[in-house]
Amino acid sequence: MFGPRFANTAPKGPLTRPAPCPREVRDVAARLEAESLDATYRRTDRIFFWLLLAQWVFAIGLALVQSPRAWVGATSSVHSHVLVAVFLGAVVNAFPLYAIRTRPGAAVTRHAVALAQVAWSGILIHLTGGRIETHFHIFGSLAFLAFYRDRTVLFTATGVMVIDHVVRGIAWPQSIYGSTTPDGWRFLEHALWVAFEVFVLLLGVARSRREVRTVAEREAALAAAHSAIERTIRERTEALAASTRRYRDLVETTHAVTWEYDSDVGRLVYIAPQAARFFGCEESELLGGGFLESFVHPDDRALVKEGLARAGDPSAFASGPHQVDFRVVTPNLGLRAVRAIFGAPRAGEPLRGVVLDVTQQKRLESDLLQAQKLESVGRLATGIAHEINTPVQFVADSV
Repeated sequence: MFGPRFANTAPKGPLTRPAPCPREVRDVAARLEAESLDATYRRTDRIFFWLLLAQWVFAIGLALVQSPRAWVGATSSVHSHVLVAVFLGAVVNAFPLYAIRTRPGAAVTRHAVALAQVAWSGILIHLTGGRIETHFHIFGSLAFLAFYRDRTVLFTATGVMVIDHVVRGIAWPQSIYGSTTPDGWRFLEHALWVAFEVFVLLLGVARSRREVRTVAEREAALAAAHSAIERTIRERTEALAASTRRYRDLVETTHAVTWEYDSDVGRLVYIAPQAARFFGCEESELLGGGFLESFVHPDDRALVKEGLARAGDPSAFASGPHQVDFRVVTPNLGLRAVRAIFGAPRAGEPLRGVVLDVTQQKRLESDLLQAQKLESVGRLATGIAHEINTPVQFVADSV
């Protein structure tokens, strides 16, 4: 289900990793779903912690108002309803409150809360003498228990509620129905209404669980896609950094000096670091506007300016890259012969090229030219000597 989605989101190229397998995505989705449900369990536990305490206080107040004291002749005593509210309420709340504090989010805590909440419905019905209005507390309790999004909690609460109604309906019907001889259909009516609400709540719980699962699957898919994209970006960044290092090692450690020249402002905007060693100055001095005046030989400045000016003419590069030979005056190496080679610039981009030190080449060319001149003179002298020697030999032979 998730394979094609990740295959489309992953970047294409030689460094693209395969899409995450569906099993990995399902595992992540299951973990996210479990974390979301655990957060729901803990949040609902906190709600019931205060709800159980509020019901205890309300039950005590109700007992004190409804029947604070009982009379037997001239003797009065505390009514049993007050004792039920105080002591039975404390017993009902003891374990759930302890479990909420010590084991929040646990299954045993949820079921303990369900038992306590149903017990509070029974206690309140008893304190009001089985008034029909108090029976609505059962529906409210089931609705609150549905906050857990756990259908087993609803089954536990419903089962205990049915047992309570059956047992008290048989042994003490006045406690739950307010009458010693209730109609037989009363229990069936209550059971049907409770069953109807539980059915509706189960549908709601199932739907909410599906929504949680769907959200978890989407988050897992997004997380996997994000992780894949991050890995690809990281790998391509590392590859770019390695390529940059190779470029710098290749370009900045050779005798060829790369440069960029902005013809609009008439200054260098970049020059390779080895140029500072070549010219015997700081790199910032080379990037200044006075490069031509500071380092180019005065007799060659016009030539350099003309060569840079021709960079704006596309016809100058019809036969290939343009080159300019000139001389520079360096503080550490003296007069050097250099050759600037550059191609046609792209629109809106600076002029780029390289500068080569051709001093040795020029010296070799000069030596070769001198040798060629000497060779020519030698050949001329040999020819002249041969031409002179021939008539002299003839004269000598004649004599």
